Amino acid sequence: MIHETAVVSEDAVVGEGVEIGPYAIVEEDVEIGAGSKIAAHAILRSGARIGASVTIESFAVIAGLPQDLSFDPSTKTYVRIGDRTTVREGSTINRATKEGEATREGEDCFLMAVTHLGHDCKIGNRVIIGNNSLLGGFVSVDDFAFLGGNSGIHQFCRIGKGVMFGGDSTATQDVPPFTMIAGRNELFGLNVVGLRRRGVSREGINPKIGDGVLISAGAKILGNIAVGEGAKIGAGSVVLRDVPPHTTVAGVPAKVVGKPDSDLPALNMNHEIPDYEW
Repeated sequence: MIHETAVVSEDAVVGEGVEIGPYAIVEEDVEIGAGSKIAAHAILRSGARIGASVTIESFAVIAGLPQDLSFDPSTKTYVRIGDRTTVREGSTINRATKEGEATREGEDCFLMAVTHLGHDCKIGNRVIIGNNSLLGGFVSVDDFAFLGGNSGIHQFCRIGKGVMFGGDSTATQDVPPFTMIAGRNELFGLNVVGLRRRGVSREGINPKIGDGVLISAGAKILGNIAVGEGAKIGAGSVVLRDVPPHTTVAGVPAKVVGKPDSDLPALNMNHEIPDYEW
């Protein structure tokens, strides 16, 4: 059903059973999948590609021009929203900047009110983004991530699968999968609750630590990672992949920087890291 006050271009493709509310605007070169609902005063601009059973609430603007001063408005770009996704009131999703490309929102996502997705963002499936969150251009967010209210993500950052952001969190660098962050780039360990809800076993979550391993202060080992016998992990390191036996790793993310000075460094407790060309 299309309300009599809605403005819908004759060139728009509107699927079966679509509802378009009062004063909504649907421009030319828009496609809306079957069963979707476009609320009063929502705006779908040219280049919007809306999947089936999608809900776009009032005052949302889909496929607005990128906030990029060098963008040529005649460039043919898109916004693609997957099936069963909800975009709540006042949210904005800008279209991509490169010819033929699209800003993408996956299936079964939930964008709360006043969310902004910048140009060329790539959002996976079943992602939840809290109220007033801002994602800069070219940000990617993998499946099952949860971004708390007022989250901010700097352009080009990559947010891994299953990540949990606390409210008012900011990321100016990539965030590893299945982790939790709060504040500004503060990593707080694994999103264990999220992993369990997805059916991952305890054995699949916990790291496996070999004999004689020395783990220095503040180091984090994230997930089902094997740390080989006699390895040493530098202070403050974040370990995202398996550590070979009898190696020293350090950094964020941790990488091999040398070898311990003993076969079982946990026994001599020497935390020094050899000189390394970073």
